[in-house]
Amino acid sequence: MDKTEIILPKINRALETAGQQPAAVIQHKGFPCLRFPAGAKYRIRQLGALTPAMLPMIADSVIPGECIIWCQFVSEPLADELSRRGISYADTAGNMLLHFNGNFLQIRNCPKPKELTRNLTRGRSLTPTGLKVLFLLLTDPDAINWNYREIAAHSGTTIGTVSYTLSDLREKRHLAEVGDGRRLVDIRTLCRLWVDNYRLRLLPKLRSIRYSGELKVIDEGDDLVAGGESVAEKERLLSTGNVLLWKQGTSIAKTAARNRWHLDLDGNIEVRNAFWPVEKRRFTDNVPWLLVYADLLATEDGRCLEAAEEIRKRHLEGPA
Repeated sequence: MDKTEIILPKINRALETAGQQPAAVIQHKGFPCLRFPAGAKYRIRQLGALTPAMLPMIADSVIPGECIIWCQFVSEPLADELSRRGISYADTAGNMLLHFNGNFLQIRNCPKPKELTRNLTRGRSLTPTGLKVLFLLLTDPDAINWNYREIAAHSGTTIGTVSYTLSDLREKRHLAEVGDGRRLVDIRTLCRLWVDNYRLRLLPKLRSIRYSGELKVIDEGDDLVAGGESVAEKERLLSTGNVLLWKQGTSIAKTAARNRWHLDLDGNIEVRNAFWPVEKRRFTDNVPWLLVYADLLATEDGRCLEAAEEIRKRHLEGPA
């Protein structure tokens, strides 16, 4: 959807308030550009929803000083990241960062328009149960060629869920038949879709409990693995008092007692129940890097977004 009729008037009202002449949208070398009165031109890159998982794509395709992003909405953490990278943007809510004639104009904290929905992509592969199947396929390369019963058992879903998930991937051309086998296509995009929809659709359905305290030791009898901020801290990418652990066993009582944790709805320690079938899949030390990355992005904290980007470069550069 072309957002020119929504965004350009907001830009010009901001410029008028700042005592500047209005800008215009022109065609330059076959591309729409935003032109400021003094002649500066910025190629317009129109996006729909802008999510944390799209930052690597933006970094690869948007040149600071030459492009401007137009999108539905820029959240505060994303605004911080775009500002840090020197990337101009404007959204339909009126948030913007404009660089022109050696100056900049920034507007923040405009609320998200009510009419905007967060339905990023339709498809049965992106339902909560479909995301469980996709998580298996993205974190175990051999799984794509297992039979449906094996995929269902190792993803904690049903054969029917596996069938409609693979059919949806095939319809979207993310799944190709190669001889007697299958392979995923455009894994980078699939990972981005999984990360975005995990945050919106699967994460809110997961059971968790919070404590306050410190993590000094994990008891050997409690099957806990690190995720998100805990992994980023081990990688020396983040210094935080927050702890995220995934429970693969039946109890964490020994770990809670040894560390003297106290139940606290707003505590700094979160323990989430594994959404994968622990009788079939168990992780050691930390969860797969895709989930570490997704949980860091889900915080929408600026420091965590930076750590997530580094995790992507170190461990997910190929598929993510």
